[in-house]
Parts: sequence; structure tokens; C-alpha cells
Amino acid sequence: MKKGFQRSDRVAEQIRRDLADLIRSELKDPRVGMISLTAVELTPDYAHAKVFSRRSIPGIWTRFSTV
Repeated sequence: MKKGFQRSDRVAEQIRRDLADLIRSELKDPRVGMISLTAVELTPDYAHAKVFSRRSIPGIWTRFSTV
């Protein structure tokens, strides 16, 4: 039997998509620039997620993470 993605991978990807939609539709601060969510890491019990992102400042890309 072929095993696909684990459940934690699917949940992490859904969190990434949902956060990206929220940022795109709700965040209206022009100082923020463009944000790319690159990855989500979940704890084994799904209680916490660490979201990795990149923020574009004109001409510069920086990397930061949030919890």
C-alpha cells in the first residue's frame, strides 16, 4: 500500500494556506510589503505551530519566524 503525506504534513499545509489567505485579505499595512509563508512546523500534539516566512523589503529579502 502506497503511503502518501502524513496527516501532520497536510495540517501544516492547510495552516500555511489559511494564514496566507488571511494576510492577503486582512493585512492592510503598506509598511509590511510582500510576505511569503515558506513552511509550518507542528508539535506532535498539534497544539503549537511555528510559521516560517520571508518578508520583502524593496531590494532585500529577510527571513523571520513567528510562533
